[in-house]
Amino acid sequence: MAETVRTFVAVRIPATDALREILSELSTMGNAVKPVSSENLHTTLKFLGPTECTEIPGIIDRLNSVVRDLNVDSIVARGMGAFPHAGRPSVVWIGFSDPQLLVLIAKRIESSLKGLGFVPESRSYHPHLTVARVKRRPPPELKPLIESHENTEFGRFEIKSVDFVRSELQSSGAKYTLLHSALLNPSQ
Repeated sequence: MAETVRTFVAVRIPATDALREILSELSTMGNAVKPVSSENLHTTLKFLGPTECTEIPGIIDRLNSVVRDLNVDSIVARGMGAFPHAGRPSVVWIGFSDPQLLVLIAKRIESSLKGLGFVPESRSYHPHLTVARVKRRPPPELKPLIESHENTEFGRFEIKSVDFVRSELQSSGAKYTLLHSALLNPSQ
């Protein structure tokens, strides 16, 4: 039986002061709210799940091909929300204004990896940056916090690469290992 690892494709987002501040606020809300580590901030483009190690070279080739003709561009992280909604969240997220490049890359990845047998998502892609997971009834102060940041700008980020990442679930949280960075075209 082939060895498998849990993988996903993402754009990593460096922590700005504004992001660190919101993660700090979320960390004061008790055990129900688990903020993401500032080192693990990313927007997922495609969750692959269990991936056979023998498939990794083919995935890397396809990711390189998907992004090589795209120019480096920037996005702005703006606004805060929750899935399914702020009154009963399971995920707290920050959105992006003008996320067209992320949407384009995600569509290309879906199409390209379908050829390797990865099933396309049934839901449409909504780029977001997960900043916390909510495991049980949220504290009353979470909803007003989310609402108070619905238009806050959290920073501008250059999209220079798409990362292929291994994820190992541990009791202390997910441990991510970079398997490959597919670089966008730096020339404008």
